[in-house]
Amino acid sequence: ALRLRGGAADTHSVLAELAKRAAGRPLQSFALRDQANNTQRSIHLQAVALWILAGLLVVIALLVLTQLFARQSWLSVDTLRRLHFLGMTTRQLLYVGMIRVILIGVTAAIGGVVVAIAISPLLPIGLARIAEPDPGVSTDAWALFMGAVGILCAVTICGALPNWWAARGAVQAQA
Repeated sequence: ALRLRGGAADTHSVLAELAKRAAGRPLQSFALRDQANNTQRSIHLQAVALWILAGLLVVIALLVLTQLFARQSWLSVDTLRRLHFLGMTTRQLLYVGMIRVILIGVTAAIGGVVVAIAISPLLPIGLARIAEPDPGVSTDAWALFMGAVGILCAVTICGALPNWWAARGAVQAQA
């Protein structure tokens, strides 16, 4: 592989010199830019499919997580009624449920970051793995941080509504 100082303008003179030095032997040359474009085109469909799969998995995970939090909140209504009877307000009852949700979210975010770093040597797959210039463990601190924040926010949002319903239901049942 050659990188020319003058760029594409030096291509013809370099090819002429190589042909002269080859002395009739076969000579192959091609621009890496063309190869990169072909590789990018062939990987694009796989990347789009992975983004669609990731989106579907996120939607499924959020639906399952919301259902799990709703069940857990429903099971804790009796405890919340007792706490309300002891003097806790609806807001305080909501905070009790949200503490559990936030702890689950922090654990999930830390687990997600650890798993992402752990599987980074196994990715990418297929043709993208061959084209990867620097395989091995790879960490992008900003992407990992944003992923962790996204997980924490998603878990908190999924748990907020069921916990609010449970806190409200416990207070209304006392009335």
